[in-house]
Amino acid sequence: MVNIVTVFGSESGDLQSKISASIAKKRALDTLNKARLFLCQQKSMSRTIQESMLNENVAGSIYNPVCFLEVNNTSNQVEKNIFNSNYLKSVDKRIKEKLIADFSSGSLKWQKLSKEDQKNISMYLDNELNTSYSATDSHSVRVREMIQKLSAIDTIQGVYSK
Repeated sequence: MVNIVTVFGSESGDLQSKISASIAKKRALDTLNKARLFLCQQKSMSRTIQESMLNENVAGSIYNPVCFLEVNNTSNQVEKNIFNSNYLKSVDKRIKEKLIADFSSGSLKWQKLSKEDQKNISMYLDNELNTSYSATDSHSVRVREMIQKLSAIDTIQGVYSK
């Protein structure tokens, strides 16, 4: 009987170690397959991105909207200023002065915006208003409505420079 217990214990230990090794191999194989799938998907996505990207070295025009403002003070002095987008905070002082001089000179040819430009600006403005102003705050709602009223004015003109 003692021999049976010893043989059973030995065989049982061998069986347990083989099962544990098999489980470890299975988990390692699953991990390798997941890593292979991830790398294949990443390569496919990278190839798709590369195929859809435009050549970044193409020359083109960049447009930046600015707001030119002239204000008559109480002392009958005219203050002139340029306002621009927040992402262009570091506009050079010389550029600002040149823009003010260009706007003040009267030599710019102002034109009514085309319907297509109005549509594009309106679409972009609506998107910006939706992301910038929450609908829960009454002040934000009033500001948003006022911006929409101002943008709906049909007499807005622009300067197109080439």
